[in-house]
Amino acid sequence: MEKNTSADGVPPRSREGHPQGAAGNAAGGRHEVKAVELADLNLALRERLKELDCLYAIASIIETPGITLEGILEEVVKVLPPAWQYPEAACARIRLDDKEYRSFDFEPGSWSLGSDIVVSGDKAGTLEVFYLEERPAADVGPFLREEKRLIAAVADRLGRMVERVRFEEALMASEERYRDLIENASDLIQSVSPDGRYNYVNRAWREALGYEEKTVTDLRLEDVIHPDDLDHCREAIGKVFAGERATGIEARFICKDGREIRVEGRASCYMEAGKPAYTRGIFRDVTERWRMEEALRESEERFRAIASTAHDAIIVADDMGRVSYWNPAAEQIFGYTPDEALGRNMHELVVAPVYHEQYMDEMSSFRESGEGSVIGTTKEMIARSKDGKPVPIEASFSSLQIGGRWHAVGIARDITERKAAEEIMLAANRELEAFAHTLSHDLRTPLATAFGYARMLENYKALNLDEDSREWLGEISRSLSYMDVMITSLLAYARAGLSGGDSTRVESSRVLEELLQSMKPALEERKLEIEVAEDLPAIQVDAVRLRQVLQNLLDNAIKYGAGTAARIYIGARREGDLVTFHVRDNGTGIPAEKLQSIFDPFVSLKSGEASSGLGIGLSTVKRAVEGWGGAVWAESGRGEGTTFYFTAPAAE
Repeated sequence: MEKNTSADGVPPRSREGHPQGAAGNAAGGRHEVKAVELADLNLALRERLKELDCLYAIASIIETPGITLEGILEEVVKVLPPAWQYPEAACARIRLDDKEYRSFDFEPGSWSLGSDIVVSGDKAGTLEVFYLEERPAADVGPFLREEKRLIAAVADRLGRMVERVRFEEALMASEERYRDLIENASDLIQSVSPDGRYNYVNRAWREALGYEEKTVTDLRLEDVIHPDDLDHCREAIGKVFAGERATGIEARFICKDGREIRVEGRASCYMEAGKPAYTRGIFRDVTERWRMEEALRESEERFRAIASTAHDAIIVADDMGRVSYWNPAAEQIFGYTPDEALGRNMHELVVAPVYHEQYMDEMSSFRESGEGSVIGTTKEMIARSKDGKPVPIEASFSSLQIGGRWHAVGIARDITERKAAEEIMLAANRELEAFAHTLSHDLRTPLATAFGYARMLENYKALNLDEDSREWLGEISRSLSYMDVMITSLLAYARAGLSGGDSTRVESSRVLEELLQSMKPALEERKLEIEVAEDLPAIQVDAVRLRQVLQNLLDNAIKYGAGTAARIYIGARREGDLVTFHVRDNGTGIPAEKLQSIFDPFVSLKSGEASSGLGIGLSTVKRAVEGWGGAVWAESGRGEGTTFYFTAPAAE
């Protein structure tokens, strides 16, 4: 097969393989681009939701009252695999110091992604996620770029959490003994007196907020805490002075230069003689994490906004079949408002009776694995609207996990108008086919009769015809024969555009071989040199239509070839689900001013010269190729030869 080189001169193509520009199909492209964009957005949304769910789960585990460090790590390692793109093949392991924590059914696979757990600037352990089975290549091996950032963020959070826990334990044991350690901690540590004045802050606190050590004792809570957060922070401090521990405190601290940072942490109270002496607060700067979470929330809002304005119905249902999301397009197509649809079973709403048994049979397996016969597919089917009427739709289905439960996502397009148009087209095709059959019979029958009598008269010796009479009868026979050729060509042109024919797997090499064998006398007469690439790809078209296309292109190349030195090259290449064929000759070429009209019917390339055809060979090619959903175009120049291209769907 010929390689895809610049010598081919193949113009740039869209994702679907159709050429861009005058020969492309711009109208269909816009719909396909929308479908692809929507699918990409849907996939990105699912992954971001899982990552956000993982971060929230870890935050909840860490803030569980009374939980130990070991308990935190045991729970965290369990929530990591579901956050990955292929949770069914994922497992996780946390190594910290001399201990190891593993997720369920852990095995060290061949594909891993890891990040160091750093505590106080030193590596204390590792966080690793493994794939037990090979998965498609992504940004980092089989892993996504976002998964690399997620594991780094979780490892960083675990490191900081370990730091904080160890620092708290150290403070509880002996504040003086670990004074230097606190001073150099990466968390923000502070002490506040009952009157709201700062007694002490560590180096990380001072560096984060931009204050010098000597000025800290002049600060009060209202100088540091954002006005909107001051009340709930004072409430938390009041609980601490009352002997309670305050955890999960979130606030905005105002830096010396006016910047805001977001912190979260916990506080306790040091008592002297039974009275509160000062608070001990340990906070962490979570500004970057907050920005990331805000970005995720904004991203989710954008996706929801897109889904709300989409022309396709977008429906999400949980593992019990209950609808949890229903966009406006779903209301328009199926008639149910969101209030009517949310919480109800898909079975009751839109599933047509013909699919009920399959739907019920597959729900249990979907509930366990998120799999089903329609998951990951796009199908045409009949749905049911609120008024009970059938609605033809084209729907794609996928699954994702939310909160540890499988959910189904369906994207459906109402194809009622398309189906009606197809029915009209089929009816028109049937009518045209009947007309063509009638035309063929009604015109050819008298032609055959007239042609037969003319030949009989020409050969009837008893008439003693003179030379002029014989010439006249010969001209009648030739005219009748030419009229038969015209009728045959017109019928071929009409039938080429009826439909794609009977689409089957066709070995294009075999079709071309049989065609060249049938054309052997004409090829030998012209002494043509024909080169065919090896192993032409198999395609999914009607074999008769393919032969018709190749024969017309070869006839054209022979007719306009370079005399006795004519050479023709035939090749093809496959790109995804599309095969592009090309037929190249070394003939005189086609002037630029004619290149755009060569596929129009009744256009002859030899202006002013006698021609045995009607000028519909290339237009027949165009109708046949477009009938099976392909495209055809040409590249040429005067004296440079011509290359004709056409596309066809590749056979599976």
